Amino acid sequence: MATSNKLLGNSKPTAETATLLYTVPVATQANVNLFICNQAAVADTIRLALSHGSLLPGDYILYDHEVKANSSMQITGIALAATDFITIYSTNGTCSFVATGIEIN
Repeated sequence: MATSNKLLGNSKPTAETATLLYTVPVATQANVNLFICNQAAVADTIRLALSHGSLLPGDYILYDHEVKANSSMQITGIALAATDFITIYSTNGTCSFVATGIEIN
């Protein structure tokens, strides 16, 4: 069983655009930590979905969640299976997203 702890993905998506942040490789599992940073002096709202196959309305774990101005938040211990993926969204395009974690294959 090989593991690697690393940066899995990072993005500062365009405003109001659902963006793929990370997809777990085939025959791999991942334990992901997600860091979100609002880089603006105004609040932003974000969406975060964990999906398998295609993005569905029930996949969201955050929906229109406010990230205060010049602040950050983190979500740790997200367990994903092979080919699962993380989709991100920022209403104003002022938030950046960074995924780190361990891939196990």
